[in-house]
Amino acid sequence: MAEFQPGATRQIRDELVQLERQGAHKLILDLRSCALGDDAEGISTAQLFLPSGTITTLKGQTVSPVVSSADPSKVVWTQPVTVLIDTATAGPAEILAAAIADNHRGETIGLRTYGTASEQKLIELEDGSALILTLANYYTPGGKEIPVDGVAPTVEVQPPVEDVTSLEQILPPPSSSATDPDIKKAVEILQDAGAARKAA
Repeated sequence: MAEFQPGATRQIRDELVQLERQGAHKLILDLRSCALGDDAEGISTAQLFLPSGTITTLKGQTVSPVVSSADPSKVVWTQPVTVLIDTATAGPAEILAAAIADNHRGETIGLRTYGTASEQKLIELEDGSALILTLANYYTPGGKEIPVDGVAPTVEVQPPVEDVTSLEQILPPPSSSATDPDIKKAVEILQDAGAARKAA
């Protein structure tokens, strides 16, 4: 998924319904390199997976806290899910990933996210330039400030050495290949989850 533009939640919901009709029982949600879009879409997408709990809290010095919660009537996917994240995951994708991880709905796999989930205002100045002012930041259900801490993976997977282009920037390109280390780990976790469900 590249970005959470308006309508993304509806599209994801339709795809989840179709996948379940086709007999899918496990899901890998790839949010690597997903950094753009509407924060509200990230929140509403989280509601497709979470029957209960807090999704995120928006807080700022001049903004009253706004808590976004799960809504059981909006849940579409109840099967196991894992989420792939990396250093290029940001904004609404971070809100979604943190909601799934902190509510113990599924594992987040990969690398710590970039850390940008916030509410901002664009102020145009007289000289033609502009100032972007951060009014409030989104917090994870566990109380961590996303722009400060990012979202840490519950299962860290480092990219292969040949994928590292610099010491400061590690951005492995998303891949659907079975040799992708993040996907291999996600499949392993989902297989374990499936086995645990059958044993229960």
